Amino acid sequence: MNKTALTCALLLISGISQASERSPLDNILFTSIDPKHIKGHKSDTLLNEHARLALTCAGVTMEQVAPVIIDQYYKEFKTRITTKMNILIGAREDQTSKLVASASGCITELDGQKICQLNYVCVDPGHRKKGIGTRMVEEFNDFQKKTPIVLFCLKNEEAARGLFQKCGFALEVDEAHPDGAGTDVAWKLATALGGMAISKNPKDIVAYMKK
Repeated sequence: MNKTALTCALLLISGISQASERSPLDNILFTSIDPKHIKGHKSDTLLNEHARLALTCAGVTMEQVAPVIIDQYYKEFKTRITTKMNILIGAREDQTSKLVASASGCITELDGQKICQLNYVCVDPGHRKKGIGTRMVEEFNDFQKKTPIVLFCLKNEEAARGLFQKCGFALEVDEAHPDGAGTDVAWKLATALGGMAISKNPKDIVAYMKK
């Protein structure tokens, strides 16, 4: 093998090695903003993207729901984000700018204690199992600045619960609720920000905390 061929072979091997070492996150851009600072048309466009992704992750398609219901959901979503949230986190594909993950949270109080509530985390179904959800929670960790982080979800959301446990959150339990379902903390979190509980049954909801 001559010197030129050897050089080309080494470059090819190097390229394959570097490609195999690339993380799925290398092509994802993460941004964190205070939604109260977004104004005008840009605000509507951005928040509609996040609202649409939240619906997609919940398994809702535009064809399943009447347009008036979708419009109402968008309005409530934008009002909730811009009036109650202190941070909106997004993850986009580097090349297409497609929004593939969304999360929001706020600084609030629970039983007189200052807490940081992670309102929701959602990842596009086609981009799951790539570490994006974990990275979204890590972005939130940077925001909360040593304030305890709390969150709630449905007890049957196994994927979400697995993510939170992986990220160091502990299930909130008490003597009456050893499995964490329906604790006072879980119900207070579910109804605190505008009373928009994800279930009318407290026993459907669990809470996690990271101190």
